Amino acid sequence: MIWKKRGILHALHAVVAIAAIGQVSIGYAQQPRERPFSVKDDISFTQIISMDASIENAPVQWSPDRRHFFAVAANGDLATNSNVYRLWCYSVTTGPALVVSKPKLLLQVSSKTNMPGIVSARWLGNSQISLLRSAGLGPAQLYLVDLDGNARAVTQHRTSLSDYGISRNAKDALIQAEQSPASIDEVSRGYIGGREAIERLYGVGMRFPLYTEKAYFHVDLATGEERPLHTSTLMSNNQGFGNSQITVSPDGRWAVVAVSNSDSSSGTPYTSPEYFYPRYLLLDIRDAIRGSANGTNLDLNGDEKRGVVHISFAWAPNSGGLYISRKWSSDGTQKGTFKNGHEDIEFVELPSKTKEIVADLGQATDDTAQPDTRIRSTGADFIEVERFGGRAPAEALRYRRHGVGWKLETEVPATQEVFPLKISVHQGLNLPPDLFARWGSGKEEQISNLNPQLLGSALNPAEEIEWRGLNGKKWKGALLKPDHYQAGRRYGLVIQTHGYHAGVFLINGVEPWMTSGYAMRALAARGLIVLDTPDDHSDQGTPAEIPDNISVIAGAVRQLVDAGLVDKNRIGIHGASRSGYWVQGVLFSRTLAPAAASIAEADEVSRDNYIASFGCAGVCSMSNVERMWNLPPLFGVVSAAAWARSDPTNHMDRMKTPLLLEAYQAHVGEWWEDYALLRRNSRPAEYIYFPDAAHVPVKPVERLVAQGSVVDWYDFWLNGHEDPDPGKREQYGRWEKLCDLQIAENTGHQAFCIPTKHRHGD
Repeated sequence: MIWKKRGILHALHAVVAIAAIGQVSIGYAQQPRERPFSVKDDISFTQIISMDASIENAPVQWSPDRRHFFAVAANGDLATNSNVYRLWCYSVTTGPALVVSKPKLLLQVSSKTNMPGIVSARWLGNSQISLLRSAGLGPAQLYLVDLDGNARAVTQHRTSLSDYGISRNAKDALIQAEQSPASIDEVSRGYIGGREAIERLYGVGMRFPLYTEKAYFHVDLATGEERPLHTSTLMSNNQGFGNSQITVSPDGRWAVVAVSNSDSSSGTPYTSPEYFYPRYLLLDIRDAIRGSANGTNLDLNGDEKRGVVHISFAWAPNSGGLYISRKWSSDGTQKGTFKNGHEDIEFVELPSKTKEIVADLGQATDDTAQPDTRIRSTGADFIEVERFGGRAPAEALRYRRHGVGWKLETEVPATQEVFPLKISVHQGLNLPPDLFARWGSGKEEQISNLNPQLLGSALNPAEEIEWRGLNGKKWKGALLKPDHYQAGRRYGLVIQTHGYHAGVFLINGVEPWMTSGYAMRALAARGLIVLDTPDDHSDQGTPAEIPDNISVIAGAVRQLVDAGLVDKNRIGIHGASRSGYWVQGVLFSRTLAPAAASIAEADEVSRDNYIASFGCAGVCSMSNVERMWNLPPLFGVVSAAAWARSDPTNHMDRMKTPLLLEAYQAHVGEWWEDYALLRRNSRPAEYIYFPDAAHVPVKPVERLVAQGSVVDWYDFWLNGHEDPDPGKREQYGRWEKLCDLQIAENTGHQAFCIPTKHRHGD
């Protein structure tokens, strides 16, 4: 369901091989092709993991004195079924010229869980880095690492930490930790169902619960003593590991924590922008330890017309106030966009908690025009603002308190001395990401070589294409032709739904971390054309949502078939999460006739799924499902008849497409009724369940099976080919029997799969 996309998925993008981060790389696409690309190459692909949620595209973090910066890289290791994280530190030498050193490896961690090995890393002064470290199967703990690579555990908590904040004086920390699992005796007493979603009720006491409540503790960094904060139990803001949402005042008295609105207990309606953005609570830590405070809502989310997209904090040095930089979107329901939005800075005086606006930093006409902003306060009554990026020249601003208000004291273009060096990630559709340093003079140098192993694999060039949907709208997506492509030949096509991001290196799906069955380059290596399609969100949550997206997909297919690239009888479609709706819509419409389909942890339309939505407070709520399908609440004969007409699972006899289903996390996901009905009636379907997977699979072996099964599935059904790997004989034995069912059902229909009579050794 859609709410599962929040939380860990955005930070669980671990993927890749040993990172030679300090070497200079060469163009991958121009190298000799020695072997076809595979899912194993996908798993061993190295990425930079951003540690700063407040700054867009923040691949590194600078020390306050600008003499060092660090980056975190991650890769998957199939041999150990773990993800390897590495913390690299660069030094910048000043003098006649700025020189960036070769990087130094400060810390390497291998994680065998869904938790990243290194997360929420940030500078603590100029010579220490704080971070959460999760090694092996152990719980994540708070560590301090110095510039010599010495690491010290600050906490020994019984459960994993999910977030933290440290005071500037390095004496106090506030940690957010998972609640301890229920004991056997507690579970044996049973639980009373209230208004919570069924997944949360089922998750109580389970080893791998989908939802985990959070507890907060104060930590004395000198002694390691932990004291619980007696606030009401709060849901995590679910923004994703690495996106820290805790900040502590310099003196350790105050803290800001972010908690989620996207759960039923918050009472926040889907129509409110607060549903999409966390509540920020200001805590007096001393009162919270005594049990006399639950936090003050800072009310930062906006109104019904706009919502906060990015937010950052800066404390007054004397802890007498909190500065808040807010980037607003024009539409509270369009999270992540700046179009027609603006930014302002607010000041909260402490302890009175009175608020005032320091500055309105202006409007943005589109996403690219919105600059990055860093704020800092070095005095009790003034704040410094650095703005760079976007279309305007970089600038440095200082605002000082004058009487009861604030006044712009200086406004100067940022100089090379203020911004001596910018570190960014360069990448493209066919260019794997690497770190580049750019000096104020314009000189640019590559300072990492993240993926030297790609030199030995084929990287067929992807291309951006444009088409019109059936409703006339223009769309852009990424097309990847198969290895050894021959003009004039028609190929099988796999459509990968759920978004296209221009300029991002294409390795598997929407993003390099989107591993929910997406495997673009591995599919192309099997002789298939692959197309990444965007989602149409213009009518999200309405009856037009699915038809809109069918229009996008069908328009692209029509263009590719008309161009002579694609065989219309060999089309497959894959979806995950919300794009499961698009796949289901395609399968039950007459617009396309896919020869195979697959979904991974995806939404669907069905009576069973509607009932399971009870207790969810947002896009997954029962009322929203009713609105989306234009149906009355299901209660009585008349409403049941309306549901029966609209529910695709009541018309499964129309379903003739072989279907691969993957479910992740600690529950049997949606589409189970589809699978059960198909198999009960001898239709070809395969169901794979990964009980310890995240919404997006993280662990390498999970990925090998989840992505590899999709690759094999389409190669089997669209190409009539089986991987000769002896370890896959059992898989193909099952699928050949499914092929028999398909042939029997579609008498006279062209079948590309392999029936049992052609089994190996028969």
